[in-house]
Amino acid sequence: MARFTALVQIFAESKSLDAVERALSKLDNLEALFEVTGEFDVVALVSAADSAEFREVMRDKIRSIKGIKATAISVVLKDVRAPIQQPAAETSQPAEAFHPRDGLLVLN
Repeated sequence: MARFTALVQIFAESKSLDAVERALSKLDNLEALFEVTGEFDVVALVSAADSAEFREVMRDKIRSIKGIKATAISVVLKDVRAPIQQPAAETSQPAEAFHPRDGLLVLN
């Protein structure tokens, strides 16, 4: 079964931002942590075995960190990443391709 995963957007007191980031970095359930621009100060990618464990992490660990003013949660429904394709290395010689259907050697 897949793990329960969520993005936790965090509003922090500006004077406490570094301490909040250090405290979040120590959490076992933390997959990634980003300091961001925009509406939020920090975005954490958090995983748990299920929604009950996630609730405990939020209640007992994240929301208890001094300096966190508020949180907003986005639950991950599906990971839609495509495999990363490496670009073909360029060569100084033209590429050759043989097309069996027409018996031609094509130089690019």
